[in-house]
Amino acid sequence: MAAVAALQHQIGHHPPERWIAQPRVLAPDKGRVPVRLTESHQLAHQQGFPDGGNRRHQGLLNAWLAGEEHWQGEPLTLARLYPVWLDSCAFTAWLAPEFPALFAALRQSNLARPAHVRLRVHLCEPSFEWQGLTPTLWQQHNRGRDQAMADYLLTLPTQGVVLLAGARHLLKAAGDPHFTQPSAGQLLQTMRPGWLYVLHPWLHPQPLDEAGAEFESEQEQVCGLAGLTTADLYPDWPIHPPLDGLVDQLVRVAGAGREMRVCPCVLAEPWRRRLRERAPLLSAGIARQLQQWLG
Repeated sequence: MAAVAALQHQIGHHPPERWIAQPRVLAPDKGRVPVRLTESHQLAHQQGFPDGGNRRHQGLLNAWLAGEEHWQGEPLTLARLYPVWLDSCAFTAWLAPEFPALFAALRQSNLARPAHVRLRVHLCEPSFEWQGLTPTLWQQHNRGRDQAMADYLLTLPTQGVVLLAGARHLLKAAGDPHFTQPSAGQLLQTMRPGWLYVLHPWLHPQPLDEAGAEFESEQEQVCGLAGLTTADLYPDWPIHPPLDGLVDQLVRVAGAGREMRVCPCVLAEPWRRRLRERAPLLSAGIARQLQQWLG
């Protein structure tokens, strides 16, 4: 499940209700929650920032988003882009087919834009090679992702940035019992209070309207936080503080679930073999889940 955050300064000019409406590009994200790049995104937000991605592949991603046809002497196809997210230290969160669709949509969006307003996507994880990792080093990389994301974000322009991250990474206060370290949202809220504006998905598993309702109607809508606590989103938490201290608004998403789908490329060679070889580096629970997904 992913959340979207933007810098508060820009939201003052483009209210959330407006950049949820008027969809132009559809890019599905984690947990099959649709994320739409809207008219206002296109005008105001030119820097994208996902919560994963090995910075070793930043040059490859830049070439892809610039519409280049070749990279290092070979044709630049979508399949060559897979290391951008599958070489992440948190690659098990990036196995869904929505990620190739997201980066394909971003390239198509850029091809239709003038060069000076093209989207850029910044990979937040420090560069590393999987071959050089041990279980201890993997844990250090994985646990340091939120700090690395916050540190890198502070080097970017102070406006025009959209973050796309696992929802818990953007919570602006403590409370998640699964986090032993501050989330990126907490770190940024401490370093620059009020800087982030966080939209958190609120999933409703009921089927989509068979008549095909429009985006602006009941299928997705921005809603307030009055009277809501974390019990409405995270019922397994031991305590349930009000949501208004953690996020800014909810986006109600009907017909969406959190079931995991694995991209077919991951089940084929060479990626299936590569990912299986990484299992001994991962925590026991993540390794078991990976083996189940890979079969």
